[in-house]
Amino acid sequence: MDLKDYVKTFNFSYDNLKSKCEEDFNSLYELEKEWLGNLEDKVHLLKNVKHQAELNAVIGKLKADDPFTKDDTKILSTFVSKVNTIVRIANRINNFKEETKLDDGSKLELYIFFNSVKNSTDLNSFNYPLNSNLNNFLPHIYSVIKHCQNPSEYPIYYKYWKNIIREVLSKNDDYDSICEFYRTFPEINRHLNFATYLGTIGIQIAKNINSSGIRLTSDSKEYKYLTKDVINIERYNSILDENLNSSHQYFLVGAYWDGSNPSDQTERFLQNGIWENGYDDKFIEEVKKVPVGGRIAIKAAFTREKTKSVMAIKARGIVSKNYDNGKKLEVNWEKNFSPFEVDFSGGYWATIKEVTNEEHVKEIWFPNEKTESKIHAEVIYNYLNNSLSHRKIQSEVLGEEAPARGGGFLAMEILHSYEIQGDKKGILKKTPFNIEYQSATGKYLEALDLLKRNYPEFDISTENNYNMTFPLNTILYGPPGTGKTYNTVLRAAEIIENRKIDSYDEALGIFKANLHGQIEFITFHQNYSYEDFIQGLRPDTENDKELTFERKDGVFKVIADRALKNIIASEQPPIAKKTFEETFNEFVNPLVEGEVEEIEVKMKKVSYFITAITNKSIEFRKTSGGTGHTLSISTLRKMYDAESVLDIQGLSSYYSPLLDELLKIGKDSSGKKEIIQRKNYVIIIDEINRANISRVFGELITLIEPDKRSHGKIPMEAKLPSGDTFIVPSNLYIIGTMNTADKSIALLDIALRRRFEFEPMYPKYSENGLNVNDEAVLKSINESIISDKGHDFQIGHSYFMDSKEDPYDFERRMNVKVIPLLLEYFMNDAKTVAQIVSKALSNTEYNIDEKSWPLRITEKND
Repeated sequence: MDLKDYVKTFNFSYDNLKSKCEEDFNSLYELEKEWLGNLEDKVHLLKNVKHQAELNAVIGKLKADDPFTKDDTKILSTFVSKVNTIVRIANRINNFKEETKLDDGSKLELYIFFNSVKNSTDLNSFNYPLNSNLNNFLPHIYSVIKHCQNPSEYPIYYKYWKNIIREVLSKNDDYDSICEFYRTFPEINRHLNFATYLGTIGIQIAKNINSSGIRLTSDSKEYKYLTKDVINIERYNSILDENLNSSHQYFLVGAYWDGSNPSDQTERFLQNGIWENGYDDKFIEEVKKVPVGGRIAIKAAFTREKTKSVMAIKARGIVSKNYDNGKKLEVNWEKNFSPFEVDFSGGYWATIKEVTNEEHVKEIWFPNEKTESKIHAEVIYNYLNNSLSHRKIQSEVLGEEAPARGGGFLAMEILHSYEIQGDKKGILKKTPFNIEYQSATGKYLEALDLLKRNYPEFDISTENNYNMTFPLNTILYGPPGTGKTYNTVLRAAEIIENRKIDSYDEALGIFKANLHGQIEFITFHQNYSYEDFIQGLRPDTENDKELTFERKDGVFKVIADRALKNIIASEQPPIAKKTFEETFNEFVNPLVEGEVEEIEVKMKKVSYFITAITNKSIEFRKTSGGTGHTLSISTLRKMYDAESVLDIQGLSSYYSPLLDELLKIGKDSSGKKEIIQRKNYVIIIDEINRANISRVFGELITLIEPDKRSHGKIPMEAKLPSGDTFIVPSNLYIIGTMNTADKSIALLDIALRRRFEFEPMYPKYSENGLNVNDEAVLKSINESIISDKGHDFQIGHSYFMDSKEDPYDFERRMNVKVIPLLLEYFMNDAKTVAQIVSKALSNTEYNIDEKSWPLRITEKND
């Protein structure tokens, strides 16, 4: 049963629903009887006594035979501007303002318009010349006027009611059809009973989702359909979310405890019916949030043949108790579970991670159900590799009927969606996959990527395809709030993985996992220097006797050296290298076995002494006698794998000599042959235009050009002031961001402009696929800014978007973010800013309080 079939199961009659759902119906009836009764009975809810009298006068005239006259314009204007307060149809009715210009050149006269509505019998035959904007809102004001005139015949036109009538009851949702259905309900309290009936259906849809067998995630198209096209009321969405979160949350958890014996805790967890967090200071809040009824699976992510990411699912279970201490869960593990592998691991490296990707949920918890991507892969495989026709794929592979004539069936639709033409039938029997892959573009490349992920025999001979579509030097530029920094995370992850990534959560996981390894992130500022970026002198913190200085590499040189080391190693014959565990155990074994009391590690001038090994750390004392110092074993493992020291908060000088000792042990003839794969590295420079570029880059500004890099046509080396030679490697990508509204800094160095590709990032709106709130306000503000100051000073769409960290609140966002930014743009010219904001708020419930300072918006008074 799909979601649309599910909602139709609640197509109950009024009497049937009252009987089946009596408690929910009565509860909602009491809750809504003040707001969803007849409009004439709730005029008292207006705070202003004068406005109450004016609305009652309009309702009285609508019920009487006398027509409205020009003298009634004032009370009619009050009606259209204030009735929304007690009707709650957003800001639609108040668009009908006296003297609004109409398409025929005339101006709206409210008394004539109200008389026309009053004398009409149905909306379909109502014909009144308005304009395109007012025509959009006509059903809403028409329904309110007719409801005031005769509440037992005409309901108010709510979007939610339309949705339920269309999607659940399978009836026409135009206003006249709704009226016809409305008139079938008992006449006493008809409006309230009608509202309660439709509302109770929404409650049932939301609260029974768990028993439907339908799996929803908050980022799925099914969830969006349900919350926007069916139960689009916050109250019902909250009920839905509460039920989804209570039993349909999925989590991947780890069972590897570094340094424990055994390291893999899976067997203990299964025997004791538990899962435990092995950290005392990490993932505490994440574990606390796992609900009873949540599904968890134990995973083990690893790399096969050095390049292919694989994840094994070792156990699955349902949480029966959360101890709420961030450490322990009780779990009913599945009996007779058979471990299996999935071909993705990106984003799931953490000890605990919620799985929200619908296809990943299906592959882990419902592996017998074919995901959409697997179905697509099967169709593509049988066409490109097995030479099957469309119809054979439809009948033999998909097991569905294939019509003898015509097209339009699933197999054809899938192939056409990937733009796979007839000449590609059986192509992989004639052309090696890697050759076909290297020449593929667009949708066809996506099809071949599907084959790589689903058919292991094709995931070969493409590992050295490093022809990235991204330039080596890029600057993302645009006004604030347009997603420049946000997009650097996605871009960096795609460069590191050398593939397209659609999920931002997955990209963020890759970014975090590679930060200070293959990725560095820095922010330029006015005092940023060559010494910070490339190389300089710093005090020697190891020398307690006298003040001396040592050479210190900056962040750019550190990652450049790391990338160069990798690119050179990838071109060398395989080397012998033991695993980290083998090497580390060999090094610390004398201490662990009690043969020695300490292990000396020699530094440049002094030594330090390892005194103990715990599950997670190495304890040591300094020569000066200082104790209580530790190094992380997991950090040391990363350094060993990368053969490079990470800059860890001043501890690099302690890790470096220890790493050298381990590499001496690890690289001997007894180790296994290891092929070093070429990797991509990324340095992100946020706010690149805020520093003195000439001073920061110095002579290296030329070396970042693609043809001057290590593997370019004319590779160039520079000699640093220290005497070190330096070259920029060809596998290091530089991504900068530049705020075009920041004019407090000198114009960007022309030398940098010539060496970077500039990608514009300007405000986007809903037509770009984004969920931008109060879009009309944003567009109006930006139109005014463009007119006065140009495109570079616009307000970015992120200011009007929701996020977990900062839930959207229109009034708050305007007052603490948008208006202060506008005041900065216009040099605290309150009058100009007030004009821009007032214009943008013209069709909203807000206005600007020009008497306050700083300027702020408030809700309009009744």
